[in-house]
Amino acid sequence: MVKRILIVDNEECIRKTGKRFIDAFFKRYKVDMADDGSTAIALMKKNDYSAIISDYSMPHINGNKLYEWIAQNQPSKVGKFAFAISLQDHDNEDFVKKNKIRLIPKGVHFMDPYVNALEEILGEPRATI
Repeated sequence: MVKRILIVDNEECIRKTGKRFIDAFFKRYKVDMADDGSTAIALMKKNDYSAIISDYSMPHINGNKLYEWIAQNQPSKVGKFAFAISLQDHDNEDFVKKNKIRLIPKGVHFMDPYVNALEEILGEPRATI
């Protein structure tokens, strides 16, 4: 069975960057990408994911609503969820704290926090490149 990671972000460059990190450091995982929460839910109904990395601010279904859907419909995946957010995004701080959601800061030094969070979620070390 193929292990999968889902990246959810309305910005294509962020999805592609995350995929590059995973392809480089977690080679045995297939990466699926969604540009919003509704597409992510459709993918989650069809596939089993070892990790879900989501943006917070997206059209249609935002990151909080996606997390709530996961908590209600696939509760075993709650611990496999992380937000990748910009450092200026403070709108959902209470929600994140209440639900103890991992945060991955987007920005210039995006790779290390992203890969570190995946090591934690997947319970395995990154590959060396």
